[in-house]
Amino acid sequence: MRYFPALTGIRGIASLWVFLYHAFQNQNIPLINQGHLGVDLFFILSGFIISHVHAAEFQHSIAWDTLKRFISLRASRIYPLHLLTLLCLAIFVIIDQGFTEKYQATAFSTFNFIGNIFLVHTWLTPFIPIDMGGPGWSWNGPAWSLSAEWLMYFLFPVIAIYLGRFRKTTPLLVVGLCSLILYAALEGLNIHIAGLPRALTEFIAGCTLYFAFNQRHEKLPHWNSVAWLALILAMLASAKKELTILAPFAFYAIIPALAFSEGRLNRLCSSRASVLLGEISLSLYLIHWPILQIQKHITPMDWQASPIMTSLYLAFLSSIIGTSFLTYKYFELPMRNTCRD
Repeated sequence: MRYFPALTGIRGIASLWVFLYHAFQNQNIPLINQGHLGVDLFFILSGFIISHVHAAEFQHSIAWDTLKRFISLRASRIYPLHLLTLLCLAIFVIIDQGFTEKYQATAFSTFNFIGNIFLVHTWLTPFIPIDMGGPGWSWNGPAWSLSAEWLMYFLFPVIAIYLGRFRKTTPLLVVGLCSLILYAALEGLNIHIAGLPRALTEFIAGCTLYFAFNQRHEKLPHWNSVAWLALILAMLASAKKELTILAPFAFYAIIPALAFSEGRLNRLCSSRASVLLGEISLSLYLIHWPILQIQKHITPMDWQASPIMTSLYLAFLSSIIGTSFLTYKYFELPMRNTCRD
């Protein structure tokens, strides 16, 4: 099966983008202040990669053994680290009551904890009033998207069977673009529903990319140009808040362009540093938020107060990336292998 190192690299860049967005939240730093768009890149990329790896398993039907193996493999990828961060955060919540009072006590209800344990807290959000302390809040903030992703895995076999019926590239791309247009329309109407439409429409769009270009990408010789144009659009969408809705469309173009091109952007995202960042991306994505929140609670730090404070804060952020690498190497990877044995 073909491996796309550039897509591993861009996943790492997206994770770093979200991390910096949370680390410098409300500081109005260009590009970084739109780092939440990294999640949109995740969802589209996930649809493409999941389809690349598993679409063949659901070409014609959904067999129980195949579905069980697929869900098991996906759970081994995301659940151990999710459970680790959740339990570590729970220990801190029990030890320091002041933390729960400062950071929205409803997020740390027992009911919420149960929803988080089963990774269904985002699914239930639209149906449970927030004043009931329902699972509208992730204990670990970024885990809302992990819960949405978990739901996409259960929907994927049906999506794969439907998209597998298309035999031409253009109709598939139309389906993907319509999916993103639907998301843009819902955003314009301020209909968020706990981010579920965002996850579903972007995941489907990512799936259409695989089905559209599988075995047909060689017919499009201008991938390098597409990659640069998509990057320019992504930069514009990240620079101006009014244009952020265009970001998913830019990501929709840049993912296949990076996968199938051999230009400078592909080499940058395929570099050793980018790929390593991509490998630790889940660890960085899940551990950074609890660490940042605990740091703000225990030792508030004004990183703009002086050059020394800036240096200390940057060193602290670097240590989070280092911790992500250790978590990946000594927990995430071993647990993934153990769960798959």
